[in-house]
Amino acid sequence: MEVCRTVTLTPLESAQALAENKKFPFKFQRNLFSLGAQLSIPVFNGFQRERRVQEAAAARNDARYNERARELQLETDITAACLNLVAAIVGRAVEFESPKETFQPLGGVECPNDCPHRGP
Repeated sequence: MEVCRTVTLTPLESAQALAENKKFPFKFQRNLFSLGAQLSIPVFNGFQRERRVQEAAAARNDARYNERARELQLETDITAACLNLVAAIVGRAVEFESPKETFQPLGGVECPNDCPHRGP
């Protein structure tokens, strides 16, 4: 340790040592300029878009099926009402002796002259 304390550097050696210290990693600039940009493209978003498209297609199909079900129910109701009316008319016709009398209880309407149900 005594040797280190007794070593003295000449001004030329001191200048060389300082020149060596200016090399990397000691030679740096304090004010570095930086520029950054970020771009986010939702390439993968957990299939949210696909899920929404499928939900919309399912809702569209449900609406179509509900509309078709209402149409079929309406057609069924009309057909049943018509069949009930025909059955009622036929049932009343059987009760009477001639088909001409069928029209009288249903409103007192006479058969026209060219009606095939008109009796002699």
